[in-house]
Amino acid sequence: PIYVHMGEFQQKPDQLSTTEIFKIAGAGDIITHLYHNNLGRILDDDGKVLPEVVDAERRGVLFDIGFGGYNFSWDVAEKAYAQGVVPHILSSDLQQFNVNGPVYSFANVLSVFLRLGLTLPQIIERVTIAPARALRLDDRAGSLKPGLPADVTVCRIVEGRIQLADCHKRSRTAERRIEPVMAFKNGIRYDSDLARCRDE
Repeated sequence: PIYVHMGEFQQKPDQLSTTEIFKIAGAGDIITHLYHNNLGRILDDDGKVLPEVVDAERRGVLFDIGFGGYNFSWDVAEKAYAQGVVPHILSSDLQQFNVNGPVYSFANVLSVFLRLGLTLPQIIERVTIAPARALRLDDRAGSLKPGLPADVTVCRIVEGRIQLADCHKRSRTAERRIEPVMAFKNGIRYDSDLARCRDE
C-alpha cells in the first residue's frame, strides 16, 4: 500500500493536494496526519468533513494519525470525530524535536484518543493488529498468539486530572491517562523511563 502525508505547514503550495490525495487513494492505502489543522485539512470552512474523505473511507482507504510536532489539532479532531471520521491506525511522529512537547510519548498520544472517545480496546486494536494488517504483517506481528514474537508493552490507566495539549498549545482536561510501565522485546524486560528519554 502507499502511505501518504498530507497537510502543508512549511510553505504555501501553488495548489493544495488534499482532495486529490483522497480521490486517488485506493483500498488499503494509508493517509496520515488525519486531524491536522494546517493548509489542506479534512474540514471545509464550515467545519464539515470534505466529501472526498468520506468517499475514500467507503472505498477502504485507511486513516492514520501520525501525531507529530505540527499535525494534531483538538478542534479538527473533535469536529471530525463527531462526524464519524475516526482513525483506523494510531501512530506518532515521535522524534527528538517533539519528545518534550507536544508529542511527549506514544502513551500521551494514546491518552489523547482515550480523551477523544475511543475505548481502551479500540485503542489497543489501532496500535497492534490494525497496523499489522494494513502492512500485511499480521502473520508475524500485531497479536499475542503461539508462534509470534512476544513483544509486549505493559501499561496502566492512571486516574487524575491532566492537561493534554495539541500542536497549537490548546489543551483539553482528561480524567485518565495511559502510562507505560515496561516492555518486553525478544524476552528482555525494559522498564519505562520517560524522564531519561527526555533528558537524552
